[in-house]
Amino acid sequence: MVRKLLLPFLFFTISFFSFGQVTITFNADGNFIVPAGVSSVTVQAWGAGGSGGGSTTASYFNAKGGSGGGGGAYATAVLTVIPGSTLPVKVAGTTAATTTGSNGNDGGFSTITGFETTIKAAGGKAGLVKSNTTQDTPLGGAGGSASNPDSYGTITAGSAGVHGDYGLGISSGAGGNGANSTNTGGAGLGTQGATSNGKPGSQPGGGGGGGRTSEYDNATSGGAGGAGRVIITYNCPTSAGTLSGNQYLCTYNPASTTFTSTVSGGTWSTSNSAIAAINSSTGAITTPAGANGTATIT
Repeated sequence: MVRKLLLPFLFFTISFFSFGQVTITFNADGNFIVPAGVSSVTVQAWGAGGSGGGSTTASYFNAKGGSGGGGGAYATAVLTVIPGSTLPVKVAGTTAATTTGSNGNDGGFSTITGFETTIKAAGGKAGLVKSNTTQDTPLGGAGGSASNPDSYGTITAGSAGVHGDYGLGISSGAGGNGANSTNTGGAGLGTQGATSNGKPGSQPGGGGGGGRTSEYDNATSGGAGGAGRVIITYNCPTSAGTLSGNQYLCTYNPASTTFTSTVSGGTWSTSNSAIAAINSSTGAITTPAGANGTATIT
């Protein structure tokens, strides 16, 4: 496929992505620059998982297990964007594990800054510590909420963590799975005689597992909650229109782009043929599959 671009100047800088549909995954905060000719993007977001609850020192024949943290919510939305603008991507980080013998921590949310009421995925809630010597079971942390104002977009709630327990041969609670993901919650601990801190949740949005204390053993902490994630998807336009100055473009694969200058005469050249090789007379540019970088075309 050939893209025709009209350029009013002979000098400009362009970054290339050689795909028809482009998907970019953010596992941490970052910035997304909207390519020329792109007016909408689809965003998927996951909140972070809550961390698991810990457990306190146990007595004879009575192990203790904290509950699991809740999984992060999932949200998706289509955003109307301006070519050349920068979208600040906020990805909820790993939810810190508890200190020994305490409740977990709530997971954070993921969003696009400036679009918080259009796309936002809530984090899961904290798991609870098992500290007393009664037969009650601490409830697992709730999954990330699917309701406003905690989340926005088309939302799926995260899974709740599993409750903790008290007694002989019991298990701590497993963390809840992040929404629209599988096996991301930290596993519960159920081996008789074992004392261990909770298992961490996985990205995106897995809740941390609860800690477990065996008989006459010391306090433990819950597992960390898995970080969130943001995925941005968009389609490369068949034409980016008239451009000038520094531009950020995407191209189809196989990538072939034709530049046409409004200034007659001269030849074309490139500063980086590994990113963008140009025919000096026709202005036709080709880019390798998966190329991602910057080239100056004159």
